[in-house]
Amino acid sequence: RWPYSRGCHTMHQLLTPIPPTNSPRPIVEPAASAPVFKAMPDRTGGSPLWVWAPVAPDGTRRRVDRVCFRRCFDLHGVPAEAELHLSARLHYHLKVNGVMIGVGPARSYPEFREIDAYDLRPLLRAGANLLEVEVLHWNLATFHGVHEPPGFTAQGRVVERGGREFALDTPGAWRCLRREGVFQDAPRLSFAQGPVEIVDLRAQNVAERGEWQPPVFAESGGTASLRPRILPPL
Repeated sequence: RWPYSRGCHTMHQLLTPIPPTNSPRPIVEPAASAPVFKAMPDRTGGSPLWVWAPVAPDGTRRRVDRVCFRRCFDLHGVPAEAELHLSARLHYHLKVNGVMIGVGPARSYPEFREIDAYDLRPLLRAGANLLEVEVLHWNLATFHGVHEPPGFTAQGRVVERGGREFALDTPGAWRCLRREGVFQDAPRLSFAQGPVEIVDLRAQNVAERGEWQPPVFAESGGTASLRPRILPPL
């Protein structure tokens, strides 16, 4: 379910019937209300503020860690502006009001870390709104990336037509919750890739009823600044 899990993609290809070469390929039209991914300028204004969940009770860093971040706010109507810029170490899934709108970031070296930008307006509504970012971190190196400390960073704002503004910068009003039930000894897909994902959903469901906490500052990991994403998502 996470990007770059080529082993899972290969299995999917083996189980999926291959259509004849002369069969027309279906054309999938994008939804009219789909958020727009934008190549926006870097708005960090300096070093990014990386955050993560508080250290585990035993003080150790997990081999496979999944942490959810969320930001809640109430609106009077569709805002005049709503931009979110974010990055993560290693991968993130972004949802707005329960709708998945993006995954990332693009692979890069720590000194050239890229930041993604989204226009959230199409999915925001009057009343309560919820931004959710689930971040996966591997405490090991792979052929897809070097070994880095965990982290999540976000910047942005939501501006209503009347001028009221909500900041989306980390740490701010973001809250986090560590996913439990993740198998720490899961085997790697190969010598070049990270571990497969094995999760005990019973433990995860219990953890989701836990208390959401303010995140703590994380190590910079050699990332002094962020630059806008060069290529759009596939």
